[in-house]
Amino acid sequence: MVRTDSHEPTRATYECSDCLHRERTEGFPGLCPECGGAMRNIAVPRE
Repeated sequence: MVRTDSHEPTRATYECSDCLHRERTEGFPGLCPECGGAMRNIAVPRE
């Protein structure tokens, strides 16, 4: 039986567009903690 009522929060992986630092977090991290660059959710496809 597979449990579907997970109590773990959904985490997403964000990547800095400048230094490529990656961070896995529950919410948008804002600016990169390493260089201050813009972070983007890498699970969202880009065209």
